[in-house]
Amino acid sequence: MIGFDINNGLPFVKITLTNKERTLELDNVLLDTGSASTVIPAEVAVQLGLDTLPDDKILRIHGIGGTELFTGSICLPTLN
Repeated sequence: MIGFDINNGLPFVKITLTNKERTLELDNVLLDTGSASTVIPAEVAVQLGLDTLPDDKILRIHGIGGTELFTGSICLPTLN
């Protein structure tokens, strides 16, 4: 069973992201079951060594935590 916390009526989980030999654990990640995609902060992508590809689109979104991200095709994390 995946553990989660409810904060303001929303589920938050702890996830582990891995790219090649780099691993990062993130606490308090919103589990949005209705979302069509996953968003991670740009600094997390940099820490994991995720690079943009020529076909990737750079988008700027506005959310609670900030306004920057890039989109690309990467493997989604497994919830532990």
